[in-house]
Amino acid sequence: MREVCNPGLGQHGCEQFPKNSAADAIRFHVAQDAGELIHIQYVFEKDCWPTEHGDAASLTNEILRRQAGVFLESYLRRRNAT
Repeated sequence: MREVCNPGLGQHGCEQFPKNSAADAIRFHVAQDAGELIHIQYVFEKDCWPTEHGDAASLTNEILRRQAGVFLESYLRRRNAT
């Protein structure tokens, strides 16, 4: 198998990953689904340990906000498929 950059843990095997990053992974999850109102939370991880967490709506980094949006789209597709 060839090595590729893993978006889950980019620090371990992706030469493009920032060396001094405060986190090496971000995870999203649905904290509450109230139909039209869905709360998404994030967790930053460093070496597989949580370092920061919060409401995804509070993210100021545009790339992370877009990742949260893609997570939401995927969640809605799965939720609406049932």
